[in-house]
Amino acid sequence: MGDLNLGKQMQDPFLLNPEDSVTPEQRSLSSDKV
Repeated sequence: MGDLNLGKQMQDPFLLNPEDSVTPEQRSLSSDKV
């Protein structure tokens, strides 16, 4: 459950930035959460 803190911080930039601006590395991280 501790990951929730990091998850929220990681999700904020994703929500603020359009998917097109997400780097391949970030996509890998986000796909992990999904």
